[in-house]
Amino acid sequence: MCSLSTGDRRLVDEYCSDGTAAKWTTKIEEEWIGSLENDRPDLKGRLGSRRDDMREAVPDWEISEAAWISIAGSLKLPDPNDVHVLAAAIAGHADCIVTRNHQDFPGSILAAHGINVIDPDQFIVNQWDLENVPVMAAFKGMRARRKKPTKGYLSALVDHIKFLKSLGFKFDSKGKIKKRQKKSAPLAHSVEQLICNQQVICSNQIGGTTTIPSDNWRLKESKKFTVAPAYNKGGYQVISKDNIKNIGK
Repeated sequence: MCSLSTGDRRLVDEYCSDGTAAKWTTKIEEEWIGSLENDRPDLKGRLGSRRDDMREAVPDWEISEAAWISIAGSLKLPDPNDVHVLAAAIAGHADCIVTRNHQDFPGSILAAHGINVIDPDQFIVNQWDLENVPVMAAFKGMRARRKKPTKGYLSALVDHIKFLKSLGFKFDSKGKIKKRQKKSAPLAHSVEQLICNQQVICSNQIGGTTTIPSDNWRLKESKKFTVAPAYNKGGYQVISKDNIKNIGK
C-alpha cells in the first residue's frame, strides 16, 4: 500500500496493479490541484474531472481526516506543511510514500514508522516487476490518449504520407486513405478468345447484334476446335468440331 504525495496523482489510475493499493486524502487532492494550477494557469477549474477519475479508478482511496488528524500533532518533518502526508500514510498503514521530494521526507524519520520513500520512476519500475502486463496496458492507454504529438512524431508522419503518395495513394479531407477502385478487366467474348489471349471488345450494334472487331487468324482457327473426351472414358483432348458427333464412340 502506498500513499501518493502532491504532484504524483497521474500514477494512481495508470500503475496501481493488484499488488499495490493507492491511498490519499482530500487535503492531498487540494494540494496537487493547487500546485498544478499554479504551474498551468490554463488548467484552472478543469482538474475536477481528473480528480473524479482517480476516485473512480481507486474506490477505496480515501484516508479520512478523522483518521490522521490526531497523529499529525506528534510528527515532525523538515517542512511542517508535509506532516499531514506522513500522518495519512501511518493512518492508512502504507508501506511507502511516492514522491520526488525526498529531502522533506527523510528516510530516518519514515523508517521509524515502517515507511519508505520512493521516487515515482522507481515506483513504476517496481510495478513492472510485479505485474508487467497491466503496466504495459497502462502505458499503451496513456499513449493512445495523447492529444499533443511531439514534433518528431509529426515530422515522421509527414514523411510517411509523402511516401504513400509516391506509391499512388490518395487522401480525403480528413487525412484518411481513399479506397482504390478496382478496374474490371474486359470480359472475354468467347472461350476461343481466352485461348488466343485476345482482348476483344464487343460493341452492340443497332438491332442488338454483337460484332467482334478482330480478324486475327488464331482466333478464327481456334473456333474450329474444342476440348472434349475423344473416346469413351478417355482423357480430355483438343479435337476438331467436325468430330464432335463421334465423341464417346
